[in-house]
Amino acid sequence: MRRLSISDKEMFIPEEGEIFFAEVQNKGIDRKVKTMVTKSIDSCENCVFCRGELNPLCWGVVCIDGHKKYTFRRVSDGKI
Repeated sequence: MRRLSISDKEMFIPEEGEIFFAEVQNKGIDRKVKTMVTKSIDSCENCVFCRGELNPLCWGVVCIDGHKKYTFRRVSDGKI
């Protein structure tokens, strides 16, 4: 499983439906995140990278890929 970290030099380009780990800055822990395709204009509004503990990673992950727009949700105990 891939991992997104604040120390990454390159942009993280997720795949549709991909589950990956995202590092919580300065805490040394990871959160499991799933990539979801969205048709919403305000995809940032419900994105896990928009605010909160994963916000510093927002600019390091690609959320628009061609004609697809992604949002990211935390996965906990197999549920989104």
